[in-house]
Amino acid sequence: MSHTPINILIVDDIPTNIRVLSAMLQGDRYNLYEASNGYDALTTVKESDIDVVLLDINMPEMDGIQTAQHIREITGYQCHLPIIYVTAVTDSEQLSEALTWADDFIVKPITIVNLITKIEIQYQIRLLDKVRQREYQIIEDIFNNVTKQNRVDQSKVKFAVTPMSMFSGDVVLVNCQANRSIVFVGDFTGHGLPAAMGIIPSASTFYTLTASDAAIGDIARETNLILRDYLPGYMFLAGIYITVDHASGLVDIWSAAMPPAILVDSDGTIKEIIESMYLPLGAIPRDKLDASTYQFSASLGDTLYLCTDGIIEAENPAGDMFGETRYRSLFSTGESKLFEHILNTHKDFCGLAAQTDDISLVEIKLMPP
Repeated sequence: MSHTPINILIVDDIPTNIRVLSAMLQGDRYNLYEASNGYDALTTVKESDIDVVLLDINMPEMDGIQTAQHIREITGYQCHLPIIYVTAVTDSEQLSEALTWADDFIVKPITIVNLITKIEIQYQIRLLDKVRQREYQIIEDIFNNVTKQNRVDQSKVKFAVTPMSMFSGDVVLVNCQANRSIVFVGDFTGHGLPAAMGIIPSASTFYTLTASDAAIGDIARETNLILRDYLPGYMFLAGIYITVDHASGLVDIWSAAMPPAILVDSDGTIKEIIESMYLPLGAIPRDKLDASTYQFSASLGDTLYLCTDGIIEAENPAGDMFGETRYRSLFSTGESKLFEHILNTHKDFCGLAAQTDDISLVEIKLMPP
């Protein structure tokens, strides 16, 4: 039975060490690449389809830990590239630091059995990740095909979505028509692929019903039914539907378990704060959804701001929460570019803290039709 050769990159500044490893890996099973320093290793990773990296730790200029870190930066969301240190280092603290960026290590002197066993284990992990990547690509293509149906007039609607992981559990759906803008901002339970999967039926319902001029309360009712039929009982969708009639100034809102929508005038002064009214979609019994909306009149130049709780609940490195009070205070700063100001202030506040949720912000301007 034939096997696809494993492409192995050996990185060591001592030629003898490369020759020893190469001699152990002779045969059709392995295609060997060599690099005498970290810089050449990075070039090879960029240009070749490497399956496993065998990496020395103690190298001049760019050591193995730095090289491994840069390899991770290069590969990013690509298929996982296993890194195995081959080293004489035995200090537990140094090895612990090194393994922040790598998958395994072999301490010299090396045995063929140990070397090949570790390579084969890491290669199988890479193969499994390739399968996962293919599945993710299929889901991403489906997701993109759904959300590309957005019809956005950027003079009226602006939005930013920052996923925590490859897939976002937040979604912004937009249908800008001749005289009105219809917007949905949603936040599924959790994040990542499971949350993103729930967006597909919700988006399909939104596009179909907004095309037929359905009322947003009816869209919410239909979405709730679909989510109850197809999603597990522990997955819910917090969401807010908004219709803005740019001719009459009438604003219609149906909101479920979302942070408040904030209406400001052309000077940035808060005119109204619209709190959420209902339980999240998918959590409401089939015949219990109240389709009633909150309606009010706005003026030309007024702007609505919507966000998901990823903004409100984000923390800085000290563990302090951004919070709703800080969020609301941004609307009294007199900033001419308030949308960008909110995003930049939030980013500065979070600093280097790890992102723990998807983040979304939407701006809807009341403009002449």
